[in-house]
Amino acid sequence: MYKILHNIKDLTRFTGVSNTVSSDIRCFINDSYSSISDVRGFISDSCSSISDVRGFISDSCSSISDVHVISTFTTIDVHPPGYKNPSKKDASQNNFAMHLFLDWIGRANTSV
Repeated sequence: MYKILHNIKDLTRFTGVSNTVSSDIRCFINDSYSSISDVRGFISDSCSSISDVRGFISDSCSSISDVHVISTFTTIDVHPPGYKNPSKKDASQNNFAMHLFLDWIGRANTSV
């Protein structure tokens, strides 16, 4: 359902990335994080403490762990139920809409 794409900066292990303080990370590498713990499939530009969130990725996090099933590339491609795959020229519009959606979701999960 989600194909989260980011630039890969450092990937130590595919299952259990080790970077500063992290544990049990699967299929994911983040540009900047100090502790990752139990996050599943979400996106945010900044977060200070997230735990057990489903559908989330962050560019800058200080406490996130246990990330599952996330791909990291350079763009975001989301296919919600009933939504047709967009053409490549629509990617920027999809990214903008996704950021709005994630910003809304992020506000609800600020202190999770």
